[in-house]
Amino acid sequence: WTRVLDDGDWETTYRWTRINGLTGTSKATVTWRIGADTPPGTYRIVHHGDAKNLLGRITPFTGTSSAFTVT
Repeated sequence: WTRVLDDGDWETTYRWTRINGLTGTSKATVTWRIGADTPPGTYRIVHHGDAKNLLGRITPFTGTSSAFTVT
């Protein structure tokens, strides 16, 4: 895979929402506005983040979408 865009590009947005304050669960939504100049191909979205458990321990994680095709 080759990086095409990242969170610094205008075509991408990242939205973080707290789901449950007691358990600390949250939801991250990444959106990519595909423009007319986007080359056709197979893509996926990858998110690198950090999770903090109830005891305060921070653990890095990576989330990856399924592959999708732009035609």
